[in-house]
Amino acid sequence: PTLACAWFFANLVPFFGDAVDLLGASFTPLSCWVMPIVMFVRYYVDADEEERPKVGILEWILMAAEMALGLVLMVLGTKSSIETIVSKWQVYGYPFECHCQGLWSTCACSADHYGMDWCEITALANASLANASAMGAALANSSLGSAIAGNLTGSS
Repeated sequence: PTLACAWFFANLVPFFGDAVDLLGASFTPLSCWVMPIVMFVRYYVDADEEERPKVGILEWILMAAEMALGLVLMVLGTKSSIETIVSKWQVYGYPFECHCQGLWSTCACSADHYGMDWCEITALANASLANASAMGAALANSSLGSAIAGNLTGSS
């Protein structure tokens, strides 16, 4: 089940940074602010009268404000992360879409995807090599090329 969940989430959000933002916005306020207050309130309610800590009205107000802030941050952060992911679908590709077609042999399919800038460099390098080979062949076929080749080999 862990591998299936990892595969599902990796294909659902194909860009790692935004997935981390979504997880952080969804779970950090919950685990760091809301849950400690909920656990304290549960302890306070379950404890006997003589074991209960003394909590003043100002502390209850501050805990309620902190809990409200945590919930607001969780909701707005999650909403913002989801909006960012949806807005980048046009750049990175949609969820469960193949992002590596032709990656190893050609850039024709993947060149327009984000992060595939190297496709242009590879195409330019291949074109430069082809031009250099063509120029070398043309030079070898010319009389100047033959004379240079003769001088290099020591023959006249």
